[in-house]
Amino acid sequence: RPFARFLLWVYLNTAGGIIESGAGDLPHDANMWQLFGMVREDLRRMAELAVESPQLVRQLLKIRVFKNEMEDPSSKEKQDMTDEAAHGTLKYLFEGALPVVNAFFKSIYIKDLEDHPNEIEEINKLAKILINFIEAAMPLISEEKYVKYLLSSATSLLTVCTLPAKAIEEFRGKYGGGVQINWDVRSEARKRYEEYYSSEEELNVQLNVFATNYSISYGGENTVKDQIGFPSDQEYTGIGSDEELPLGKEFQDHAACFIDANRPISDPQKYKLTGKLVEQLFISNQMELSNEKERIEQEILDVKCLQLLRAIIHNEIVKLPTNFDTVDFKERIAAIAQVQMALNKHDAMLKVLPHLSKQSDEIVREVLSFLANMLFNGNEEVQGSLLDYFYGTREEKFFVAVKNRISMSSMAWKENRALINQHQAKIEEAIAELRDLQQAMKEGRISAEALQGSKMGSMLLNLKSSKGSITGSGARMRGSRSYALGSTAEMRRRQQTRNQGSTAQLRASRSNLHDVGGGGIRNHGFTGDSRGPGSTDSTRQLIRGDATEMQNMGQEAPSHATGNRVAPADAATSNIDEGDIEELATRIVMEDENMQMKDDGYIELVLRVLAYVCDGQNTKLQDYLREQPDNIKSINLVAETSRFLGLTYTAINKSSISLIIQIFDSLVEFASGNLSNQAVCYDNKVCDYINYLLRSKQSYSKCGLQEEMDLKRSIANLIVAMIEENVKRDAERDASEQAVVGAAGISHLEKRLKAIAGVADEVKDTIDADSILNVFVDCYRRHLDAALDRDTRESIIAVGFKYFHIFLRFQDLDHMKTVNFEAMVEKDADADEQRLIWDFYQSNTMSIEILKDNNLQKVYFRVKDKKVLREEVKDRFKYDVDRSSPTNKLRDFSDWLREIIKDIKWQKRILSNPLGSFF
Repeated sequence: RPFARFLLWVYLNTAGGIIESGAGDLPHDANMWQLFGMVREDLRRMAELAVESPQLVRQLLKIRVFKNEMEDPSSKEKQDMTDEAAHGTLKYLFEGALPVVNAFFKSIYIKDLEDHPNEIEEINKLAKILINFIEAAMPLISEEKYVKYLLSSATSLLTVCTLPAKAIEEFRGKYGGGVQINWDVRSEARKRYEEYYSSEEELNVQLNVFATNYSISYGGENTVKDQIGFPSDQEYTGIGSDEELPLGKEFQDHAACFIDANRPISDPQKYKLTGKLVEQLFISNQMELSNEKERIEQEILDVKCLQLLRAIIHNEIVKLPTNFDTVDFKERIAAIAQVQMALNKHDAMLKVLPHLSKQSDEIVREVLSFLANMLFNGNEEVQGSLLDYFYGTREEKFFVAVKNRISMSSMAWKENRALINQHQAKIEEAIAELRDLQQAMKEGRISAEALQGSKMGSMLLNLKSSKGSITGSGARMRGSRSYALGSTAEMRRRQQTRNQGSTAQLRASRSNLHDVGGGGIRNHGFTGDSRGPGSTDSTRQLIRGDATEMQNMGQEAPSHATGNRVAPADAATSNIDEGDIEELATRIVMEDENMQMKDDGYIELVLRVLAYVCDGQNTKLQDYLREQPDNIKSINLVAETSRFLGLTYTAINKSSISLIIQIFDSLVEFASGNLSNQAVCYDNKVCDYINYLLRSKQSYSKCGLQEEMDLKRSIANLIVAMIEENVKRDAERDASEQAVVGAAGISHLEKRLKAIAGVADEVKDTIDADSILNVFVDCYRRHLDAALDRDTRESIIAVGFKYFHIFLRFQDLDHMKTVNFEAMVEKDADADEQRLIWDFYQSNTMSIEILKDNNLQKVYFRVKDKKVLREEVKDRFKYDVDRSSPTNKLRDFSDWLREIIKDIKWQKRILSNPLGSFF
């Protein structure tokens, strides 16, 4: 059996081709046919044993591991072999030999009657013995997978044999009746168990429904209005997310106990009692509990305290709209900052952060969620407390905990990737079967009843019917631009301007089988159907599929279709393309298997916390995340995040895209204004990942339009962060660096120079300018779709402008003039259209030049209406600014900016009126 399994998985069922695996030499190898002769002899002996001692064979097939005491001593004298030998032979046949026969004759064997005429005789002998074995053993089998092995191997073998059609027809009539297969392979014990507990299963379902409904009625609707009384219909908390909070009046009343409602929010005494919660957490961290019961009770108390502290801030955050503007909601943002600072005055950061080192995942998750709320909107005072905590210890628990979480998530992604590679083989097998069925439908060799009796055939018939019903309406536009534009996706909550909000639930998608790295991660263990992959329903469907294929063996193709017995070979069948077959095969394979995995590392929450740590370009924290010089061991979290992107960037689907967007958002916060972090991102091949995402159109085929735009916006923000600044290199300093480092330290010198001068030129050279051009051209074309609403079209064209400005910045950095729009489009068939698109972007773009640290910086920005900035205002600004001293110039410039902004708003108001715009 080990040899057979080795032969099966190393040579016959491999991901590579026949040539690479060496299986191409097996079809006519003498040793292979000697093996089949031995299998034939084993099948003959086991068939005889099944006829002579059916009860013994039935019992042996149920036993997984044979024990010597199970053998009847009196039976040794009557039988040619011992029970142990019979058990081993049966296991070898079902788990080794039959899968080898199936794989060999289905995928490897090629008939060659001229050079190897004796092979067909061996095949016929093996087929006869296998039929006899099935006749004898089928009623005795109690394992569903064994029935599948028998039918699949018989299917493969009978397709190449030359037995009389009558024998095949008799076999087909008995075992190939599709839905007429009535073997119940369940054991008697299982039958009694299912019969006894069938009513309890139904009762459990009803109990779950009752519990869910009662929970909803007790907690109320998950809206801000129902939970805290604020007039907003937004979601209060993400159910099932990493930042979920309890619902209901009881929890809100509990949180209100720590707030003095009679004091204004600006009064720190309003949140005086929250210090009790912070102190409790501090005391809990000092306690050493040896009793397991006390430890569990203390963990529950700590979680509740953290949830209450988080809810006090969360109740202010949810009052902000989904996409808020900092300028328009100053009061709300100020209220959030007041709550954050009130908790910070109780040393909440210093006393809560040590809980990250605890073993409980629940506590770690709550601490991370609390940090996300405390650091929301880049509160500088809270960031300062965090920095004090970092400086206060030389053994950094925070960085170790974050790295461990990233490592846990990385392992989950790798496991999921390996799992997907295994399932891809199943999909390819299903695709081959569907192609065979489609060919048989075209030739009219398969009856409609037989097809309808199998799961795969039924789904193919339904697909054919749906395709026929739209004949004449054009192609399905599968994966095309119009398909993407018509799709809808859940908006990323509070991610446009600030990365707050609850973590989106990672839902599994059958589409992740086509991804290299796997889809959404939810668990280190699988959370699929409780029946398991070997469930009764799924296996019966597989049995029916194989039986249906056997049913059609030996059946002559009729000259024409009569009634509904035969699938017509009409034009509708030809409408089923390769993409349809692949999609259907994926659905069939994944219907009973859930690829969803859970990420116990809470990676998206971790990345959002890291982004908040650096929010507002906090240079000290940006540097400290990269390197901790005062610690015993330094951990580069910027590099860890960049490497994690390398695991996930090829696995874009509905489940994983929110995580990939969060990775880019975190990298943006790391790299903004920090040349050293930009160099780390560049050295870890982030630009290569960006090139892949911008070039690959298939990456977004499984996502909604809005999700695709969100990802491209995040990518653009990272590119801008890495190329936006001009930094002059000091020639004398460069020479001194080279003199110190010497010839042996070139790589070290390059890193030092990148940290000094930035990586803008390297990024420009690495990122494909053609991909940048294609993105903003594609955004312009897609935003013209009248079927989209106004907000969606605006978000699309806004992304287009970002990439257009990146292209202009590339031109500024390109001293060799290789990034040239005209040279890039002149040979394209749609060059004229692209020139019009360029003119559109150019006419709505302006730039401003600013002198910063003796370096001239140039920034491009979008202007929707150039008329709002009057020429008169520009002239007065040029000539009336006081330039007598740098201080006066800066002060006068700030005053003028306020007046110019007011004038622009007034002009917009006038021009919005049709009568005003006429003049």
